[in-house]
Amino acid sequence: MYFFALPPDIDADLRSITAVRNRYRYLATQSGAAIIEVETPEIAGCLTTRIIIKVPQNLGMTYIGSITLPFRDFSYVLKAQCEERGVTGMRDAVVLNEKMASGEITPDIENGIRRGWMHDPYDSSLDFGFAMNLSEDKQYDARFPNHPLSRVRRLLDHLQDTLLISDDLTSKPRFYANSVPG
Repeated sequence: MYFFALPPDIDADLRSITAVRNRYRYLATQSGAAIIEVETPEIAGCLTTRIIIKVPQNLGMTYIGSITLPFRDFSYVLKAQCEERGVTGMRDAVVLNEKMASGEITPDIENGIRRGWMHDPYDSSLDFGFAMNLSEDKQYDARFPNHPLSRVRRLLDHLQDTLLISDDLTSKPRFYANSVPG
């Protein structure tokens, strides 16, 4: 858990999930990462951001998840980070084989990526290289409970379900967007 004693640097209106997703997609892409999940859940009456991204390593991926509780003048960030170690890519390989066997994924390779394998989780019209792949869908977490992504999601789910925010904190001025005056 991190405390930042300055206004949040979220350049999107939290009341617009599309704006928030576009902003985090842009930031992830600029840093060589890809979004897996971008949501704005309300927790104890506070609008928050819940983000999961993946970052490539030499072998495998690192999955970084966070829940940000933004207020006008400060924020708290709960962060989880899990990386693939040892034998990597098992979840991807199993799901890819199943998708190819069912015909959902074609063996044609376009720009080094199997057509239909990688996609933006929220906008199917976006067609770019590094993105979420089908095996990273939440439906596969139960089959691969020790996978780093499954662990990050499970921890964020637990935090989101159990987080308590004091009345003193919830009475502080809220943050909605940097572009909103005052």
